[in-house]
Amino acid sequence: MKKKSYILICFLVVSNFCVSQQLFDDFKKSSDEALNNFLHKRNEAFERFTAQQNAEFASFVEQQWQLFDDFRRASTPFLEPKLQNAPVASKTNSSLSFDFDDVIEFIVKSISMPDKQNNAVPQKNLTNITVDFYGENLSFSVNDNLRLSVGGASESNVANYLRNISKYSAETSNLWSDIFVTANKFGLNEWGKYLITKSIAESLFVNKDDIVAFSFYMLRNMGGYKAKVGRSVVSGNLVLLLAIDNTKEVYNYGFFQFKENDKNVKYYLVYGDDSNKIYTYNLNNQDLNLAQIKLDFDTPLSIGYCDKIRELKINGLNTTINLPFNSKNIAFLDDVPQTVFPIYFVSAMSQESQNMLNEKFGGLNELYSVPKAVEVILNFVQTAFDYKTDDDQFGREKYFYPEEVIAYPYCDCEDRSALFGWLVRRYLNLSVIGLQYPGHLATAVCFGDDITIDDATAYNYGGKKYYVCDPTYINAKVGQEMPQFKNITPKVIKLKKM
Repeated sequence: MKKKSYILICFLVVSNFCVSQQLFDDFKKSSDEALNNFLHKRNEAFERFTAQQNAEFASFVEQQWQLFDDFRRASTPFLEPKLQNAPVASKTNSSLSFDFDDVIEFIVKSISMPDKQNNAVPQKNLTNITVDFYGENLSFSVNDNLRLSVGGASESNVANYLRNISKYSAETSNLWSDIFVTANKFGLNEWGKYLITKSIAESLFVNKDDIVAFSFYMLRNMGGYKAKVGRSVVSGNLVLLLAIDNTKEVYNYGFFQFKENDKNVKYYLVYGDDSNKIYTYNLNNQDLNLAQIKLDFDTPLSIGYCDKIRELKINGLNTTINLPFNSKNIAFLDDVPQTVFPIYFVSAMSQESQNMLNEKFGGLNELYSVPKAVEVILNFVQTAFDYKTDDDQFGREKYFYPEEVIAYPYCDCEDRSALFGWLVRRYLNLSVIGLQYPGHLATAVCFGDDITIDDATAYNYGGKKYYVCDPTYINAKVGQEMPQFKNITPKVIKLKKM
């Protein structure tokens, strides 16, 4: 009897479980269907809203454009000539001393890398295009419907183009997703997304008006960036303008200003004729919610692999270091707009370079006192690189990111300061500021309240004492300032946290 009761109980339990499972499955199916219906309706509503926005903007652009002729360029911070040579500091009686050797000869070696295999699978109704992005082959699948011609540079031409290309929002959205993923993979800043977009446009089109129109739509409508299209008074062709981070100066592109919420917003002329007069539209309310393009790097730049090595001496450690660098990174950085100094101080070197630097500088704070560890890095930057001004090396002013200091045979004061500042903050976790003198840039380091260095020049900033560290003053110790700047108070350059 007990056995039969047990079997009956088991049967009832299993039956109830099966019924409960069925009810749960039915409920889950019903919930999934409800969710899918909700998402479908929401997507449809969003697509209707987007289509309406696109139609309104196209009609706005179709109105007669205005003449803008207030074309400007920002001046670089160095108004006075730079030092023609890096001075050598006189010997001091500092207890923190090294025996310094000659600067090592500039040697760059190539690294052989295996050929990369292209495993891209062709997709239906799409054309695979290959873009040469600073020597790295990028593959993108582009819908043939996006090969639209703007047909001219008039207001109506641009408006009709926008109406036509906005019909393919899914195709442009998929392409922008690929651009976004590629930019993040390589550690590009937002300017890099523009350069990828431009490269794709130049692969799809020959006519510059078509390149401008396509890039404009992708950056504004897909990327969400403040972009404008205009017409050059000189050539009558379309030009592309981008609002690059207005919190920072940009030195090698000219700009026009447009009123937005009672503020002047700079839009830089980045593609097309370098014309100081253009026709374009004024403020559109939709543009208020768009973003300015940032130049900051959030992760190390890595367009492929490092392919070069430079051997450098670290005199303070009586050793050498083989620092790899990426020639594709270097080519890309040369096309990034020149901007304010703090960006260069906080932009990381390639991961491969960091791995080598970790071996040499990673344990400095365990081997030496803090001031001596700083002097090891300071002397490395002072003596490992030959000095030459940008005018002498390039015929123009050019600020280096830390990785560029490794790649080029010469560097000057702001380049050395950027590298030194990055190394000290990265490996010693000390606070660094920039010091801008007339025609010269140096740095200063805060050692905290517990460390005092005698006979040293220091500046108080933010309630803390910062000791002068000049990477251009060869063999100078911590606290040694160039004699010609002794009676000059430098401008402080504040750096954001890494």
